[in-house]
Amino acid sequence: MKMIKKFYKHHWQDLHFIRRLEWNIIYKWLNPKINEVICDMGCGEGFYSYKLAKKGCKLYGIDLDKRAIGSALKFFRHFNNHFELGNAEALPYKSNFFDKAFSICTLEHIRNDQKALKEVFRVLKKGGIFVLSVDSSSYGTTSKIKELDKKRYSTLRFYQIKDLEEKLKKANFKIENTKFILNSPISAFFYRLAIKLNFKLPSTILFPLSYPLSKISDRLFGKKDKGIIL
Repeated sequence: MKMIKKFYKHHWQDLHFIRRLEWNIIYKWLNPKINEVICDMGCGEGFYSYKLAKKGCKLYGIDLDKRAIGSALKFFRHFNNHFELGNAEALPYKSNFFDKAFSICTLEHIRNDQKALKEVFRVLKKGGIFVLSVDSSSYGTTSKIKELDKKRYSTLRFYQIKDLEEKLKKANFKIENTKFILNSPISAFFYRLAIKLNFKLPSTILFPLSYPLSKISDRLFGKKDKGIIL
């Protein structure tokens, strides 16, 4: 059972179609290099820090969730990772410390998102790269689904592209690329299903179907100016 639990902790997010679609783009744009120092803001259980550490990067993960940080330390501390409990609105790192930073659907849960963005800019070196994804829900969702998302996952807001761009610019970031995912009928269907299920196992079981169909659907029929995740 311990081996099964360890395998699940190490791989479930790679077998969740939403996280895989997000990660494909984040990894491509982050373009991590060996020995780069990278911040994972809102690291959760540390899965993506672990993936980058295996590539030879030095990762610093931070999250407010004590249970998640405990899990990260338990399963991934043997890699080149540094996890700690902390607030994104006051990152416990020196200025100009990181080569790059990333955040996967975290900003919408932070009370003062503008302050968090300014903190990321502060800890990045000049010319550093920050890649993030946020909940948008500007396509394929209903008010009921949005309320369910807010209630279950403590989502404080959903971002329109203009709003996010303004906040990034106020934090002194220069925007190079934006992209929506889950922006077609099939991917939106699987997203609604995942929200209703509310736990990981069914999503991983559906992965062989949901991932390729969502990827193809988004590529062929995806909206350019809206989607569930930005």
